[in-house]
Amino acid sequence: MGGFIGKVQELMLSPKPNPDIAKYVGGGILFILLVILLVYIFNGQVQQAKIPPIASPENVALIQATRRDAINAETQLDGSNSWNGLINQLAPGERYLVNFCPLTASLGGYIGGNEISGVFYSDFYLQKALRAGIRSFVLPICTYMDDNKMPPNWPISGDPAVVARDKKGKIISLNAVSVKQFCTDLIRFNGQNPSQASEPLMLHLIEDTGYLPDSVKDEAKYAKVLSKLASELSVIPPSMRLTNLGGYGSAVNSQNESNILTQVPLSELQSKVIVFTNFKTTIGQKSAYGNLKPTLDDFTNFTIRPVIAQNAGLNVGSGSRSLRLADISGSSISWTDQARTIYHTTLDYNLTNPAAGHVDNAIKTGIQVIPVPFYTDKIATIKPTWDLWKGYSWRIKEPGARYLKPDPVVPATPSAKMNARVAPNLQPGQAVVG
Repeated sequence: MGGFIGKVQELMLSPKPNPDIAKYVGGGILFILLVILLVYIFNGQVQQAKIPPIASPENVALIQATRRDAINAETQLDGSNSWNGLINQLAPGERYLVNFCPLTASLGGYIGGNEISGVFYSDFYLQKALRAGIRSFVLPICTYMDDNKMPPNWPISGDPAVVARDKKGKIISLNAVSVKQFCTDLIRFNGQNPSQASEPLMLHLIEDTGYLPDSVKDEAKYAKVLSKLASELSVIPPSMRLTNLGGYGSAVNSQNESNILTQVPLSELQSKVIVFTNFKTTIGQKSAYGNLKPTLDDFTNFTIRPVIAQNAGLNVGSGSRSLRLADISGSSISWTDQARTIYHTTLDYNLTNPAAGHVDNAIKTGIQVIPVPFYTDKIATIKPTWDLWKGYSWRIKEPGARYLKPDPVVPATPSAKMNARVAPNLQPGQAVVG
């Protein structure tokens, strides 16, 4: 290299360049440029290999079939215990939803693939999940503007979709699923597990942060997403929607969260789909978007609000909140007291399998919803967590963590000494004469 630089200097400083030196230097420069080009091409190929391609329907179907066969070859998870066995363990004043912790999947419909990509297969997934006793599903919602992503593998560009992402936010799934497709398959296969088919179903529609229209800067686009989600949820039969609570009033618009959790008998939640979301659903109710109906707020039973420094540990009444599983163990906050009348969901895991011990500790603490990825890896890796539910779709809180509805206050019978009547047939103050 030193000789080459010397030749370059000689060429540059010589008043009359030597043709041989000029050829030598020119050849060296061409060689260097060629090496740079080859390195660039090689690095590009390496980076491209890390990015899942826009797969054809045939390729997606092939991977779906491969994963289906692999999952079917494993020992199956069989959840066959009715929640009646759990209800009977509770005192009458404890038989409310707030005391039930559902077996929850973190990315509904996704069955994985290899280390850099995977596929959604919602109809196959839901048959397996419902058979296993999973009746609660987290669906992270995003949008994308990409005309290469098109049906049948992807919802139309701009429509809400459920995708799989890595920790850096890159889409790693070779396809996606819509809320409409997922709900259609959910209702279609619900009856395949007859021992649990009448128990509630839970949908958690969660903002895939950073991949949606901004609710402030792009409010109109955000409102359209809310309306589209509502339209897709409309495939749920009206009889299965939790819309009315009788004397307590409406069950939607997040108006009666407390009553659903602590006052409504579990029998009234039978066969109902309960919708949780952290979307800002009230935006869709603004008069400016009156033409975008229905809207997600019309389907929402619970609005999930995050636990933040300002409200952590405070008495926040009732409703639904989100926190991180990692923040529960060792915390100075009494999450048992916090979760006594509030439904808590952990949202810090997506495709990562949390340790079964951490899940068990959270349930014993009183936290109700800990999403876990199912069918993205070997069943043996997830079975220790699944075993914590013992074949039920639900776990009940530990005795010290449960909500107990107070007995009704019955007025005491007044003392006879306080009766102003002289005799039962006389009015107060009257007396018998003669």
